[in-house]
Amino acid sequence: MATSFIPAGPTPSNTHKDPLRKADNRSDPPTNEVFMLSRIRVVSGLLCVLALFALLQLFSGGVFYSTVKADKDNFAYNQRLSTLQRAMGTSWVSLVQARNTLNRAGIRYLLDSQQAGSGATVKDLVALASEELKHADEGFAEFNANLSEKGKKAENVLTLQANYNAYRGALGELIDFLGSGNFKGFVDQPTQGFQDKLPRITTPGWVTTSCWRTKALRQMKRPTPVPSCWW
Repeated sequence: MATSFIPAGPTPSNTHKDPLRKADNRSDPPTNEVFMLSRIRVVSGLLCVLALFALLQLFSGGVFYSTVKADKDNFAYNQRLSTLQRAMGTSWVSLVQARNTLNRAGIRYLLDSQQAGSGATVKDLVALASEELKHADEGFAEFNANLSEKGKKAENVLTLQANYNAYRGALGELIDFLGSGNFKGFVDQPTQGFQDKLPRITTPGWVTTSCWRTKALRQMKRPTPVPSCWW
């Protein structure tokens, strides 16, 4: 029986490759590079967060420092303002007391001329008035000592000093009149006119509410601009 001869040839598996198998044979991306890139991204993110945190810390620290410095300056300002109020209050009260004492001395001078005087003598009252003027000078000296260099040249301060010196000089002149027995000169002196110029600028309300306080805020070395400091 004759057998047919089939020539050998390539098998289907050798001539047609499976596409899935070909895909599986493609080269995979290097895993080490991917891992390093992901780590770099994480580290970069952490560094950004740390930098942001450092900036926030610097900002909050700056705000805190500014607040503390402002509070310190405000405290120093209030302390100086209190010192000025006390000094001018002492000076003003002592001037008024000296004026009243001199009025008592004038009345006693009249009573002595009528042989009706009793109690403290004119000499005693004049000595008391001199002591009160000394206290007034001490208070005014303390006031001037707490003024800033610019404040000592301020127009309002110069006006205050001129008015104080005028009133203080008038009271000293009254003492001289009584000491020399010049009662007419004592009575004729316009002391009240000198006194009237001071209450508007020496009362406590003036120190805290007048335009001088606004100028003082400007010249204090404050952290923020404020409305020139005469103290």
